[in-house]
Amino acid sequence: MPMNWPRFCIPKTEVLAATLLLVLSGCQPRQSVNHGRANVQEGENAVLYVYVGVEDDSYDLNGYRRNFNLTFKAIEQQFRQVNPRTHFVVQLYRESALLTELSQRNASGLGPDLLLISNHTALKLAQAGLTRSPHLTPELRRVIDPATLRRARLHNQNRLASLPVAQKAQLACFNRTRLQRVPTTVQELLTISASGDSVGMEVFPPGIFWSAGALGAIDALQQALAGRPLNPEQQQALVRWTRWLQDANIQQKVTFYNSQNGLLEGLSNGSLDWISCHSTDLLRLQQKLGSKLGVAPLPDGPDGQASPISELTVLALGVNSSPGQRKAAEAFAHFVLNPLVQRSITVSLKEVLPVNRFVNVPAESSMVLQAMLRAQQQSSQSETIASLIRLNDQRMLKAQGLITRLVFGESTPEATAQDLIRTLQTQP
Repeated sequence: MPMNWPRFCIPKTEVLAATLLLVLSGCQPRQSVNHGRANVQEGENAVLYVYVGVEDDSYDLNGYRRNFNLTFKAIEQQFRQVNPRTHFVVQLYRESALLTELSQRNASGLGPDLLLISNHTALKLAQAGLTRSPHLTPELRRVIDPATLRRARLHNQNRLASLPVAQKAQLACFNRTRLQRVPTTVQELLTISASGDSVGMEVFPPGIFWSAGALGAIDALQQALAGRPLNPEQQQALVRWTRWLQDANIQQKVTFYNSQNGLLEGLSNGSLDWISCHSTDLLRLQQKLGSKLGVAPLPDGPDGQASPISELTVLALGVNSSPGQRKAAEAFAHFVLNPLVQRSITVSLKEVLPVNRFVNVPAESSMVLQAMLRAQQQSSQSETIASLIRLNDQRMLKAQGLITRLVFGESTPEATAQDLIRTLQTQP
């Protein structure tokens, strides 16, 4: 069922969804919308039904209902400059409920035309046959990075589940009034902990894999996830990484958490001074910390740079659309990828990066944008790993259990490394 508006709460991806559309309403992209892209023919009426995915209810945003409605009125007016007879009807749903919701709606022919959701949800819906593949024009194929497109592609199928529209960076967030200096290396991260600063990290693999690159273990993880054997050097690198995780846990002021939400709560309430975070967490943290919030790239290490895994927000297309609605939905999806729109989203939000690789991000205008661009550069080495992690990948849950046993002292770094290799080499 749709969200209950009066009690509506939104976390990171839904803030992006709302603000993305608000930013679009302030753009003037008329001159560069086409680029060979489909537009609805003049004279055709199209009402687009849009579902926006909501992950959980971890915090409130005052006035969200009013702003969201105003946003869509504004975006209609802007989009109608090139598609004058297109209108939107928007509903919000928990992403966890979308599989069931779409199954029921599609069976009645009442499914949406567009969905603004996470990449993982888009893959799940496409795999179930509840959405259709978007048309990828030669222009879009040129402007979207091939690695990004691969992540939006169904495994072992030569078709896209959705169109990426924004990239979320993994960063370091910290309390500026509590940290004397920001750690730029993993060694410094443990040093500040030893001096009394509280550090929080995740045990869920995609949340802690950023530290593997710093210890030179990213190639080892990639080999294992691809089901290939590791050479001795890669096995040694993996042990260096697991030993560092053990050393981190020995520090009295380092705490490992099962979820990202635990890290955010810890930084917000003052029990943590430094955490790994995502760029779309920044609004939530700013509401709690204000000017105390600091943002930086994740620390590098003696054997390489950090290897964060970025996340994608995507637009998926419904299966119940009429021909006119299909044209309008494709036109809107292409409109969001317009370089002027992508740049405006990035500069206005300072929470996401463009997926249009030819957009120039003015890093000099913001320390946050500088950190995000550095995170994007760091994450280039983990793109293959991101594509190898499957939807509902049970290997990640098993690996989380192994890392948890390690940090609780129930396993050695050497044994954990070998167990991780066997677990990740298993076919998902």
